[in-house]
Amino acid sequence: MGLRKPKDEVVVPADKTAKGSTDNSVVSEVEAGSAEVENEVDADADADGDGDGDAGTTEVVTAEKSSTSAVAGNPNTGMVAPQKGSYEAHLADEGFEGMVGGYYSSTHIKLDGEKFITSDDVELDGKKGFDVQLMESKAKFAYTNNVDDDECLFSYDKVHTTNGDLLSDVLAQWETQGKEVTVKQYADVVCGMVRDNGDGALDGDIVMLSIAPSSVAKMQGFMRKLSYRKMGLRETVVTITAGKRVIPKNPKNAFYPWAFAVAEKQEI
Repeated sequence: MGLRKPKDEVVVPADKTAKGSTDNSVVSEVEAGSAEVENEVDADADADGDGDGDAGTTEVVTAEKSSTSAVAGNPNTGMVAPQKGSYEAHLADEGFEGMVGGYYSSTHIKLDGEKFITSDDVELDGKKGFDVQLMESKAKFAYTNNVDDDECLFSYDKVHTTNGDLLSDVLAQWETQGKEVTVKQYADVVCGMVRDNGDGALDGDIVMLSIAPSSVAKMQGFMRKLSYRKMGLRETVVTITAGKRVIPKNPKNAFYPWAFAVAEKQEI
């Protein structure tokens, strides 16, 4: 069961004029990851498949709630200001200010069933997986509604969408249409591709993993294990595969989570 969003945390001001458009550039991500987007409510509610329910990250936005204050960000990318330890912060320290990354900075990889798919429609074997080095991560928020599955907005700062539009404009339009808005928090994880375990076309590339809500906690647990073992979060080569199929109470919402392990080959 999703968590209802507190009344003072919503971004749906009623006085905004709707633009009548959604972030079409990211609708394909929802379609490709249908088991992790359309069915995330059940998946989060019972992520371990044991039927007893787990805490999720789904939030429901309702019309009567007030707007939040805007945070500093880049209106062209929907990104917040560079965070400590990020590559943007490193560039700024080197004198390259304004080099703010965003949704289109890297090749995206998402999990679709038992296989991975890149933003260039290249498939990677989910069982063999691929080897990466973790670099940094950012929270990403997905906004969908209960009427049209093809309408989806992504934002990093909860103010602008990833294509630069004001998020509140489209949410206001959805509100006037009587649509209930659901917000889910993803994690975009930037990695260096060590081995794609395929034809090698992605080896040495910078990729961004779009980790669904039901797998974020698993990744955090894996990273905690690395820290406990005194293995560097950025230095360790990590193998990422499609995990064991999860079957929640409603079998039609079964999905494959992301799985993380220390790679057998640590050579780069």
